[in-house]
Amino acid sequence: MNYDTRLTWLVSCAGLLMACTGNIDSISLAHQSGQAEPSNGDSSNNSNSNSNSDSTSGTSTDPSGTAAEPTGGAGSGGTSASTPAPAAVATDGVKVDLTKLRSSSVVSFSLPVAKGRLASASTVQVLAGGARLNAKVKELLTHYDASGKSAGVAALQIQFPAASMPGSTLSVEVRWQGGKADSAGLVPYAQVSAAAAAATKTTVRTITSSGGQHRLTESAPATKVLFTGREPNVLTNFPDGYLAATDVLGKQVTAVQLERAGTSGSRFLSDNFKGFGLSSIYADGYSYHSDPTSVGDLEADYSAWLYDRCATYLTAYSHFGDARFAQFGFKSCAYFADRIGLTGTALGIFSGKASPDMKYSHSRGLYAYYALTGDEKARSAGVAIADMWLNDATFVAPYRAGHLRGPDKLWTERLLAASLEGLLYGYRFTGKTDYLIAFEEIVDTAYKHITGSASDLASLNPGATFPPQNCFIHSGLQQSEATAGDPWCSPWMSELVVDSLLSYQALTGDTRVDEIFIRLGRFLRDVGTAYFTTDPVNDTFMKPTTCDDPSAGTERRRLVPLYGAGLNASGARVNKGEWTDFEHCADASALSAAALRALKRTGQYDKRPTGPFKSEGESILQLHHELLSCAERTFQEETRPKRNPSSWTSQELAAGASNPAAFILSNKIGFPSHMQEPTRKLSWWFNTSIQQFKMLDEVGIRITALRPGAVQPAGCK
Repeated sequence: MNYDTRLTWLVSCAGLLMACTGNIDSISLAHQSGQAEPSNGDSSNNSNSNSNSDSTSGTSTDPSGTAAEPTGGAGSGGTSASTPAPAAVATDGVKVDLTKLRSSSVVSFSLPVAKGRLASASTVQVLAGGARLNAKVKELLTHYDASGKSAGVAALQIQFPAASMPGSTLSVEVRWQGGKADSAGLVPYAQVSAAAAAATKTTVRTITSSGGQHRLTESAPATKVLFTGREPNVLTNFPDGYLAATDVLGKQVTAVQLERAGTSGSRFLSDNFKGFGLSSIYADGYSYHSDPTSVGDLEADYSAWLYDRCATYLTAYSHFGDARFAQFGFKSCAYFADRIGLTGTALGIFSGKASPDMKYSHSRGLYAYYALTGDEKARSAGVAIADMWLNDATFVAPYRAGHLRGPDKLWTERLLAASLEGLLYGYRFTGKTDYLIAFEEIVDTAYKHITGSASDLASLNPGATFPPQNCFIHSGLQQSEATAGDPWCSPWMSELVVDSLLSYQALTGDTRVDEIFIRLGRFLRDVGTAYFTTDPVNDTFMKPTTCDDPSAGTERRRLVPLYGAGLNASGARVNKGEWTDFEHCADASALSAAALRALKRTGQYDKRPTGPFKSEGESILQLHHELLSCAERTFQEETRPKRNPSSWTSQELAAGASNPAAFILSNKIGFPSHMQEPTRKLSWWFNTSIQQFKMLDEVGIRITALRPGAVQPAGCK
């Protein structure tokens, strides 16, 4: 039997999708054929393909452009009076542990600082063992207010002579006050870091038999280089919660804090982030199969760098405190930064993809990377990306002016998100108000786009006749997916705006951000989702056509965000969903979380009875439960424990003793145990969704247990 490709056992295990699979590696939903990536358009990197390449379009640089949960109470999944343990926000400083990776004449490390903690780098003092070190201190980043004025230090770089760290480790205390530090004589990052390969081990296995027992044996492992980046000579280990509390990566908490917080219903996001994250850096704990499809080529597979791989690994480091994510993340960020053009037509463009493609220009990870290392290339790359968007005439300029570029010109929520992110982090890098002004003008149009009247939409997108519908409505032609008469909104592309809009709201207090998220939550609930069993179903969240049956096993329904959807000119819902839309449940849950946060913040959570729910808040909360339940099942389906060589028994291996090589390859023994095909999947799953813990905690919502299936059609048991 081929354990890696057969269908999941069609059994019911208390309604949990894979509760009875044991150690058997299985797949519950056979990927259907014909799901190749589209041939053009921004959607070229959608989830609905296991291809490791995308199309060469998708850039706006081409001028042609052709039943409710109760609130409160244990296990309610609603609000809770308990809150996570306070994050490690040091009011007077922070203690960090340094680990030497290689010798250097200077010890250098960097650290983000929470807003309001430190006014000037000149007052910092650095101590080891209670003794003050002869340290140089530089302000790397500044917290800016909405007018471009300094609001304190956002990140520091600290250097001292290597003689002060004679061993391989050193505990250092950084105090915000009491020092007289200066930055004269600091050396650049190139002198306190080194080129470093991201690599893993591969081996050739066979099955040997002795005394009636069968076992796997391995050849001497070989090193396979994934790509070459750069890493600091000294790693910094922060107290749990410190990085999360600085907001350098947005709204973060740590895995340790989640264990204390009563979030058992949603903590699977954290658990799977760890598992899939380790598989993505090829750290499953065994040497991998030598077949080329086992360990990917992250230089040849440029699509792996979409959705900000840099930010994903630094988020994992902040969340878990695992140095493996820090090291892989630093290499990834350095690799990415080194491939961002700094001049001319290449300005702000990622050169890892041969054709210019603006949606690859991520800056959130670069900002965090610069704060954690001081690598000047990261700042240069981040500013170049901001300048690219600031000067863009194909997407940003018309939208700043209040309209889309044209009925046949590319417009997608992903480009909206990328432009917002680039400008926002350009402002955070520099305090240059031009970036923030451009950001705000885009928000002006976006707000009208999502809340405006029919006449507003007619002005914003001339020629389109779609009614207002709580999303960034545009046409399938503008999405490069369908015709000019097809309405199009993308739920999973829309969630990409979450981080930059939340950061902007924290900076300015703009209340329109809450309204944008509430509207997007309504769109998800009313138009942008449908149920899925073994195939997509053409219904909606509150009007299902299929009963939820926990005993249905792999055929139990789940709610999925549609690849595209909208209301046409006559007001009818157009469903442009695809078979693999369940792959975007995790990222879409960030959008429902943002909507819940906004409803609470604006006092609307308990208002407006909606369908079978006594309030709009409860309807969105149930929507959130459904999306999380779908995400949990998707992660289970993509986890393959039988790829771990240690899981195979002698009896199981006996079936392959006559042809070990074919048996091992067929069952993918030694492949990564958490499937990520395509490789960019890790980032779209977790990069934003992991922020929902902090979003919901801010307004007292805790998911203590998942309860899908509250809405049933008539006649269901």
